[in-house]
Amino acid sequence: MNLLENLGSMPPALLTNYGSLYDKYLIQIERANEFNESNQMD
Repeated sequence: MNLLENLGSMPPALLTNYGSLYDKYLIQIERANEFNESNQMD
């Protein structure tokens, strides 16, 4: 249960980590959306 303990004890760090993860994967999410849109045109 280390994950739950970390969530309860470090909310500011969790928010910071979530923000950095969101920024990291946002580019990949946008690429996936563009890829799906280009496939639907066929």
